[in-house]
Formats: sequence, C-alpha cells, structure tokens
Amino acid sequence: MVVHRKKNVKLLLIILVVIFSTATYFSLSSDNGINQVENTDNSKSVDIDKLKTSAISISGNNQLKALSDYGSGDNKSDPCVIENKTIDGGGAGLLIAIWDTNLHLIIRNCTLFNGITGIYLDNTSNAVITNCSVYYHSQGGILISGASENITIDDVIAKDNSIYGIYITNNSTKVNITKSRIFDNPVIGIYLYNSYNNWIVDNTIILNDQCAISLLDTINITIFLNKINNNKDGINLRNATFTNISYNSINRNDNDGIWLWDSEYNLIANNTINDNIEYGIMLWDSIMNNITGNTLHGNKHCIVYDLESLNQNYVKYNDCNDRASSSDDDDDEKAGLISPFLIILIIGSITTATTMTLYYYNKKVRPSKVKRMKDSSKIKPSPYASKDILNEKYDPNELMRLFEENITSEEILKIEKNEVTFISKEFLSKIDRSGLTGSDKREFLKEMLALQSTVRNEIIDNILKKRNLKT
Repeated sequence: MVVHRKKNVKLLLIILVVIFSTATYFSLSSDNGINQVENTDNSKSVDIDKLKTSAISISGNNQLKALSDYGSGDNKSDPCVIENKTIDGGGAGLLIAIWDTNLHLIIRNCTLFNGITGIYLDNTSNAVITNCSVYYHSQGGILISGASENITIDDVIAKDNSIYGIYITNNSTKVNITKSRIFDNPVIGIYLYNSYNNWIVDNTIILNDQCAISLLDTINITIFLNKINNNKDGINLRNATFTNISYNSINRNDNDGIWLWDSEYNLIANNTINDNIEYGIMLWDSIMNNITGNTLHGNKHCIVYDLESLNQNYVKYNDCNDRASSSDDDDDEKAGLISPFLIILIIGSITTATTMTLYYYNKKVRPSKVKRMKDSSKIKPSPYASKDILNEKYDPNELMRLFEENITSEEILKIEKNEVTFISKEFLSKIDRSGLTGSDKREFLKEMLALQSTVRNEIIDNILKKRNLKT
C-alpha cells in the first residue's frame, strides 16, 4: 500500500472542457481536393478515385431526408443513408454535422480528414456510424453532444486527431462504441464527460499520448473487453459512479493502468493489468468501489490508495505480483521497505541547510546493521513526534560512513544508486498536528517517504484542510 502523487489531470480536463464547449459551431468549408492520401497499415484504405465531397451540414428531419443518399428514415429497415464520402476539410469545418434529428440514420464507408471535427452529432437520435475513418482533425474525430441518444459507433478508425479520438458529452446517453481502433491521438482516445448509460466494448485503444479512456462526471458507463495498451494512462475516472470496468487488457501504459479520483460505487473486475510503469490501480479520495478478480503483474505496485481511500473499498481475490514485492527479503525488511536505498534529509528549510539530520536505510544489508522495524500490531499508541519515529526506524551511522574521506569507487557507485528525499521540519510538524497517532502515524509517515516532497506537502495540506486545521 502506497500513497500516490496527485497528477495534473484536473487542470488538463478543465482545459479540455473549455476547448470542447466553445468548439460547437464553426463555419463549414468546402472541399479543397487532394491528389493523394497517405495510407498506413493501420488506416482503412482510401480510394483516391472517389468523388471528393463538400462538407455536409444537416439540421432537422426534413433536411436529413432531402440530403441523404437514400432512405426515408422512418424505421430501422429503411434508414437515411450517407455513405461513400471522402472529405478533406482543408484545415477547417465540421465535415459531417447533423443537428436535431430523430430519424433512423446510417453514416458508413466515409473517410473524413483535415477538418476541425470529422463527424458531429448534436441532439441526434437513432444514428449508426460504421466503417468510417476520421483523422488529422484539429480537435477530434467524432463528437456526440446535445443529449444525443441511441448512437452506435462501430468499426471506426479514429487516429492522429489533435485532441481526442471520440468525445461523448452534454447528457448524451445510450452511445455504444464497439469494434473500433482509436490510436495515436495526442491527448485522449475516448473521452466521456457529463454523460451516462454508455458502452465502450471490444475496442483497441492504444498509443494515445495522455490517456486511452477518460471519464469525468459520468454515471453507469460500461468498459468491457477492450485492449488498452501502450498509452500514457489506461483508464482515468473523475467523479464517476456505477462504472463497470471488466475483462479488459490494460498493459504497458506509461503511468497507471486504472486511476480513480473522487469516484465511488464502481466495479473493477477480471481485468488483466500488467507491466504498467507506475501503478496497476490507483484510488484517490475514492470509496465504496469493488475491486476483485483482477490480475496485476509487473506494475510498480498493484493497488495504491491515498489516506481518504484506505480501507474504504472492497478489494478481494486479486492476483498481485508487483515489482516492489518481487524480492526475496524477509517480512520484517519488506515492512520497512521504501526503496533499495533511502537517504532522508531533515532540514530547517529547503533554502537553509543548517542543522540537518541524516538517516539511511538499506534493505539489502542484514538486520544486525540496520534497526528492524517493530511489528506495528505490537506498537502501542504513543505521543512520539514524527522526528522521533524516524529516529526509531533509520540508523544514520551507515550513511555517515559513506561520506568518509577515503570512500572507494564501489561506495561512490552505491551512493549514485541512492534515492534522496528532503523532509522539512515544517512537514513533520504538520503530521504531528494531523491527529494521527500510534501505528497509523508510523505507517503514514513511511508512505510519505516514497513520494516527492511537493506531493507530500500537497497531501498533508489537504488532510489538514479537510479537518479544518491550519496548514
């Protein structure tokens, strides 16, 4: 169990929401035409001989009937059909934009590129988007907004769009994204904001620069049977409830596999979450979540909590084998493990390195050389200050020996592998004022040592604020 750093996702999401909310209505540009289109193995083939088509803008059922290629739209067996379009937006425009319709509609076999957004549906119901490619747009591939309902996005490629691949927002519901490939988008693969009762099933979502799937202010989203690999983050939830994340492959992402922030009543079950650089599952200020039956191998840590989430979730029957617990050290040494080598510097302030105390802990040496941690279950609550707890856990003698005059080249290499952390007296004072006592205080202090100093300070300040204590 490790306390995690808070990421800058909040700022990123706010920026995205502002961008998306102001990008609804744009002037539509006519086709500029192209002589050739670059193809890759990951793209649907583009027929260069197709007739280049101007951007399509439809408002209302009457226009939909008039401008569709064929079909009445009165029922599923006779839908309005827009098909076989290749549209180059010339750097501007919503290439297929449809407002205020509820007729049955199919958009299929279209290739849309180089616009602002490829396909835009607003207050539209009963639409199917299938076998389309949307790429090289200055915002995103597909945007579903304005309380749209009963939308299916099937067998779509959304790649190389400047912000998102697919974006569902503004109370849109019953949107089903399935069997699609969403990759190489610089921010988010699939983004759901302020929407509910939607499904993301059997998609390949890879190589997105920030996040594969991001949910913000959502209810009852199903994420099932997807391949979510090699993104920066796998799945991020912020203020999401009743999400079902099951049977996904979430592997080799640069940060976390799944990250929950201020989210509750979510199910994370039977996923394979392996070899992510940071954590398999991270919970931040999140409670009442069910995390069960997942395989978590090769992550830095399997499941990680902040203080507000600790012991507030149902976490059972997960197969955990993280990188941090793969050593053969005995349980006492693991109990005190922060990193292979840890140097703690307590100083009066960051700018004034006077009166510093040095602590050293090396899990590889035998217990006779390093103070072993006492069994926390046997420790009685005590009035020890945080500095006293550190003095109890870590022995400075070995560290001081490393800085002797006749230090060898081998010792220099040992120091270069060390991790150094600075702890200010002000930070220790805040812990003393937090109300933590006994083993809870010891465990919290140990967890804080694994974090960067700025993250530690942010966490303890948030705790003090929530308890109405001065920071």
